[in-house]
Amino acid sequence: MLHALMLALSTVAGPIDDTAPRVLLGPAELERLARNAASTEEPFASAWAHLRAAADAALEAEPSVYTGDNSLELRMATSATSSRVRDLCLAYHVTGDERYAGRAVELFSPWACADPPPGTQLVSDEFAGGDRADTMAGLGLNVGLAATDMAIAYSLVWPHLAPELRADAEAWLRALAPVIIEGHRAWIDNDYYGHQDFNNHLTGHDMGLAAIGFAAGDPGLVRLALDSPDNPRDWKEMHDGAILLADAPLADQLWHGDPTLTKGAAPPVTGEMYDRYRIVTIREGRGCGLPYAFFHQRMLTLTAEMAHQNGIDLYGYTGPHGEDLRLTFQAYAPYLLRGEPVVRRGYYSGNRMLPRQVALYELAARRYPGEELIGRVLTECDRVVHDDELLGWAAVLLYGGE
Repeated sequence: MLHALMLALSTVAGPIDDTAPRVLLGPAELERLARNAASTEEPFASAWAHLRAAADAALEAEPSVYTGDNSLELRMATSATSSRVRDLCLAYHVTGDERYAGRAVELFSPWACADPPPGTQLVSDEFAGGDRADTMAGLGLNVGLAATDMAIAYSLVWPHLAPELRADAEAWLRALAPVIIEGHRAWIDNDYYGHQDFNNHLTGHDMGLAAIGFAAGDPGLVRLALDSPDNPRDWKEMHDGAILLADAPLADQLWHGDPTLTKGAAPPVTGEMYDRYRIVTIREGRGCGLPYAFFHQRMLTLTAEMAHQNGIDLYGYTGPHGEDLRLTFQAYAPYLLRGEPVVRRGYYSGNRMLPRQVALYELAARRYPGEELIGRVLTECDRVVHDDELLGWAAVLLYGGE
């Protein structure tokens, strides 16, 4: 299986298309952005004001490239750059102000041209327990997130790049794929680090590979990430294993250490995420089950959206036992509506609460129109939220309105 993963990488076909790469956003989203940014109505006026302020701040940023050996530091550095490039490119699309496009190119280009390529010189210790994020167990997720961020940024700045810079950027993104696969392989080789069989890390690996595939025109990587016999934890496998069903045997679905199995905690409702068990992870006195569940939902959804933008329907996919991505939005809407993690017998009581997840419901409402609970989140919660793991201030501008 491990040889097959590497073979699949080495035998990929040519480019999907020689036009602008489409990763997370397409023409419909950008047209909606321009229309909503011109509105004087809320929440659009406030969201655009915040987005433009973020872009103005990015005009003052200096290029900074991380070429070190720590995967977590790489992830943080790419997040900072990609967020600025995204905001600048979106502001340019609305205003036509060349300063935004020019600074986006200046911030992005050094990453594509750096020697050695960022992310190819990482050193990761073997996982030995604890909660460190820079070990081999975290390698694939950290690089997968970095690749996703920079692939999205590349797709937005692409019109402003010279052809040679486009080639450099795609070569760099492709160079990250073997690193992600190495991290993915480590999870498989190590029995999913304590039999965490459907942990969010695995979906993060797939998301990163898909983002590279769509950005660099590599259909082999896309297949490997989404649905491949060479990948025992591709997107569809993760979708089917990570989305829980209330009427299925719990021992067949939950991690063996989930407090529902070990301490009689509340059972899951249909649509909850496998990573709920991270209530056992305590940081600064708060449990992490709810944010990790949201995090995993986000990565499944963003991968589905990347596929959607490239003509592949994963939103309509249903697993063998009825697993369905829309169920996750129904399951977690009550927490956003309540504004605290205490609904449904309190499984997540004391956990961190992230109201920014409302931003993902903007996208969900676009792909699952007419869903009552999704609609209620958008009518009852504050939609002007900053979610830098998604689109900063821009989600409501890109997906909201008509």
